[in-house]
Amino acid sequence: MRGWAKLYGPQSKIQNSQAKDLFDRALRLDPDNVEALIGKARCLAVGMNNRWSASVVEDKKQAINLIDRVLSKSPASASAHTTKGSILLFGRPEEALAEYDAALEIDPNNPAAYAAKAIALVVSGRAREAFSPVQLALRLSPRDPFAFQGRFWLCHAHLHLHQYGEAIEECGRSVNLNNSHLYAYVDLASASAGSDAINGKTSKTMRRV
Repeated sequence: MRGWAKLYGPQSKIQNSQAKDLFDRALRLDPDNVEALIGKARCLAVGMNNRWSASVVEDKKQAINLIDRVLSKSPASASAHTTKGSILLFGRPEEALAEYDAALEIDPNNPAAYAAKAIALVVSGRAREAFSPVQLALRLSPRDPFAFQGRFWLCHAHLHLHQYGEAIEECGRSVNLNNSHLYAYVDLASASAGSDAINGKTSKTMRRV
């Protein structure tokens, strides 16, 4: 439980490492604890997806082994399928989409799976399809601690579609919810540059940043 509390706290390399250590401690006490196996796999996925991993190949292999152990025992675990989707997201996005869909078939009200499905659609080159699932996620969990990420993914989808004004608005909302989420600033800068190129002027948004 302490591991999950760390994992759901403000994201950072240190926080993620501390969560993983707690899951490792839990697994030393009970090597077959399903929640600890999922939690450790989730930490590895977070580390890979945020480029904190020292060895993506090894961490991905370990994470998949952990989550496959869970799914062999609990195939109806929506959390396990969502976590496996996050492991596969970058590199095998179509397989990640299948995992998110499996999670939603088990739990149709799972906001994490809807939100994650959105970014998988963007990565798969299907950005126009990404808006509906992430908007549903935000409606299902309006006070979600990861709402900033949902807003960022909306920004990212708009940016892929060259909808710069909408991207700037959503990235602004993401920053307002979590001003330490660096990727929102990256997309905000990109959207502002795209808007400048169209309008031929210096963006007021970037002057404020």
